[in-house]
Amino acid sequence: MLESTRAVVIHSFAYSDTSIILKAYTEKFGYASYLLKGYKKRKKNKILLHPLALLEISAIHKTDSGLHFGRSVSTYIPLQSISANPVKSGIAMFLAEWLFNTVRVGEEDKDFFEWLLQAIEKLNNERKPKNFHLWFLLNLTGFMGFYPQGRKTKQKPLFNLTEGEFTEATFPGDRLTNEESSLLETLMKSDYKKTQQIKLSRLNRRNSLRFFHDYFQICQNNEFKLKSFDILLQIFDD
Repeated sequence: MLESTRAVVIHSFAYSDTSIILKAYTEKFGYASYLLKGYKKRKKNKILLHPLALLEISAIHKTDSGLHFGRSVSTYIPLQSISANPVKSGIAMFLAEWLFNTVRVGEEDKDFFEWLLQAIEKLNNERKPKNFHLWFLLNLTGFMGFYPQGRKTKQKPLFNLTEGEFTEATFPGDRLTNEESSLLETLMKSDYKKTQQIKLSRLNRRNSLRFFHDYFQICQNNEFKLKSFDILLQIFDD
């Protein structure tokens, strides 16, 4: 059945000399894969599929969760700022890979799709998005079902990655340092605008990414692995 849906590009790769497989999170079908036959023949088509691009896809959708056959792809909302800005395009690539390793096939959540849409528009419009990824990853934990619980107190000063909450310093499990736990608490208390105003050193920025990476890895039973994590850390350097 031919269906049209809005979609966010998560990943794309060559299927043949002329065709592409597109993986996207869609409004109607959740995480889905599309075969775009002949799509590589025109160079401008591939440009449309940059990480986190917002598209309108028309495709023949199968009843199961297999590969769907794309008929047409067009830009839903143009993201000129992300495309033209190396830092923003790097962030988009990084977060798209994060989503590729997080979202599972068949998961349909319209609230998540709308949040994702709004988040990408924020990235496109943000002048200096140095802390955008921290806001994004923290909110992503909520949609994935493991948003950090509790708050930092004298009795429970450290965030425990294994338990997903602030615990006593002696409680068993992988823990953040006191400084990292304080930063996480600050992020949890901050809205989008306040998050962008948080001043971080290069070390803080790298450590925050590492603890989010470790947290996702623990919560997803070590199935979460970014191929280019160390390289992509450089995007967020001061």
